[in-house]
Amino acid sequence: MIIKNERGLTLIEVLAAMAILSIIVIAFVNISGYMTLAFSKGDSETEAIRLAEKILTEERNRIDSLSTRPSVDYEKTIPVVNGYVVTINETALVNNPSYSQPLPTGLTNHVSVQGVVLLKNPNSVPVPNIDDPRLLTVTLSWGDTP
Repeated sequence: MIIKNERGLTLIEVLAAMAILSIIVIAFVNISGYMTLAFSKGDSETEAIRLAEKILTEERNRIDSLSTRPSVDYEKTIPVVNGYVVTINETALVNNPSYSQPLPTGLTNHVSVQGVVLLKNPNSVPVPNIDDPRLLTVTLSWGDTP
């Protein structure tokens, strides 16, 4: 007896559909892994920028509260703050600033924030105690996981 207009799927069709669905699922799993990595790196950079801005503000306030002018062109390193190595650099403000501070070795990620601070210069000529603009740079460095 021959049945016409059979409805259903053959084994080949089912296997082909499963193979296509498997390829799609594997692609989404790989993409989600990359997205998770990208979001975590972005979170680290955002946190680093916020922390660098906070440290920059604190350093500006510290300099403003000093009664004597700090030494010219100073640099200091704070070993670890929330998993980040912090370097603070204060230099003269010039038209074409060059930032040649060596970055900490072994760390792959870096974020720098810069601001201008005005210092009273008691030795300025011809008018003493005129504001001297200085460039203040805060750099945060970290490895793969801060």
